[in-house]
Amino acid sequence: MMPKGTERKKRTGQVPHTGQVPHTGQVPLAEQVPLAEQPPHTEHAPHAEQIPHTEQPRHVQQTDPTGPTLTTASIFTKPLTYIVTTLLILLLWQTSSYFLNQAMLPSPLATLTAMIRLFADGTAQPHLLASFYRIFVSIIISFVIGLPLGLLIGYEHLFERILSPLVYLFYPIPKIVFMPLIMLLLGIGDTSKIFLIVFILVFQVIVTTRDAVNKIPAEMLDSFYALGGKRRHAYRHVLLPAALADVLTMLRLSVGIAMAVLFISESYATQYGLGSYIMNANARVEYPEMYAGILIMAFLGVLFFAVIDLLEWRFCRWQRI
Repeated sequence: MMPKGTERKKRTGQVPHTGQVPHTGQVPLAEQVPLAEQPPHTEHAPHAEQIPHTEQPRHVQQTDPTGPTLTTASIFTKPLTYIVTTLLILLLWQTSSYFLNQAMLPSPLATLTAMIRLFADGTAQPHLLASFYRIFVSIIISFVIGLPLGLLIGYEHLFERILSPLVYLFYPIPKIVFMPLIMLLLGIGDTSKIFLIVFILVFQVIVTTRDAVNKIPAEMLDSFYALGGKRRHAYRHVLLPAALADVLTMLRLSVGIAMAVLFISESYATQYGLGSYIMNANARVEYPEMYAGILIMAFLGVLFFAVIDLLEWRFCRWQRI
């Protein structure tokens, strides 16, 4: 048996058959420096002292640059545009009143003075609240009835076959022609006026919602079902969000129609309401008060537009991504 020292000597001095020169600078295993005696620069830093992966602190929240943001420009630029437009309209109004010089077209200053006086003596408040109540309740009822029916007609074939003929039959008919009959059946109070406005708006909500559902790509619903979604959950998570933007756009258009219908319905045997006040002021030849009532009704329409814009900003943020 060969001694251990001789065997180690032969193994370290053996030349490979390829003719390569052995690496003579290699330190034998027995003579290597222990780990504790190695230079300090070769030691690994402890895990707790390692440099963090990111330099940002934990409390700093990353913002998504593609998400919807409400910048300073978007806050102040839009109201500034409305103010400039209003000033231009008032300038045109003042110019027309000056050159026409007729009592039927008072100046903006006389109209604003009359409107302030109406609010100061408490004349305008009952008429404004009555009109606001009728419009608000009519829009809510139309939305509550028309939105589910539109979703069902657009998504369920059974409801489409049953309800589509009724929608196509009543939608083209001008509903204002039913006003005398509605007042005979429901009286001259708020019920007949609200019913007439709902009768006009609900068909617009149904048709708009149905068309919005029909525009949803089939791949979107297929992906929803592939991820384990149920049919009843599709209404909340797919159909309603996809149709809501179109429905809110339709509500903007419907506000003008509802205001016109309200004015006509309030012109007949109504004690309180902006339509009634405007017609009575016209009959009394009080033109500044009449124009003041028109301005109040215009401000009421602007209020509903602002509420709808706020709802769209809150529930349809994905449109700005």
